Amino acid sequence: MLMKVSLSLAVLWLYSVSVMGQESDVPAPKKADENTVMQVFKESFSQSLMFFKPAEFPLGVEKGDKKQIKQMKPWLKLGLITKSKKRVRVEKIYKGKPRIMEVNGYLYELNQENPWVSDKGFYYGRPSMQALLSVSEPQYVSTDFFSEAYITWHVVDQPDWVKKVDKRPRTHRPLKRAMQSKKQPFEKRIYIIYRDNKWRLWVEKGDQSLF
Repeated sequence: MLMKVSLSLAVLWLYSVSVMGQESDVPAPKKADENTVMQVFKESFSQSLMFFKPAEFPLGVEKGDKKQIKQMKPWLKLGLITKSKKRVRVEKIYKGKPRIMEVNGYLYELNQENPWVSDKGFYYGRPSMQALLSVSEPQYVSTDFFSEAYITWHVVDQPDWVKKVDKRPRTHRPLKRAMQSKKQPFEKRIYIIYRDNKWRLWVEKGDQSLF
């Protein structure tokens, strides 16, 4: 699959020509191949653990709030959260105005004893590059060579609890996409720089997150 050099790389190239007056005589590095880009991805993203939160915890729920209690039930059943009877603070309308009041209810908290739970939420996998669709020729700008890689990636190391969750609610879409990603991978363009005799992620470009 062929692609045009991205606008950002084209702008960089034009900038280098306008500033320097000519293209560099520095020998261009070998164009990054799939194995090279996979190594860059692995070094940059493979330990970017992915977490999901169905709500902000700790969460206080009034005893009569059946809808919220029902929403928390699956996570409680999976052992990802805990539930305790508490006096909780909730917002209620009193004399036409919203007020924070203490009522009988339940306090839901992240179950820190569960190995899949952290302060960030419920771990549901990590990214792994699947394929390289295309990569641009190295472009020299100022002192470095740059390339744009167009890749696909999917979610690996998914714990069993992910399979047991109802994926239909819109709020559960991250989990649904994670489960589908092997056959329907995510697509991403990443920008790499040749520095210290190797290709690596161009971190100076700014946000290069996967989403």
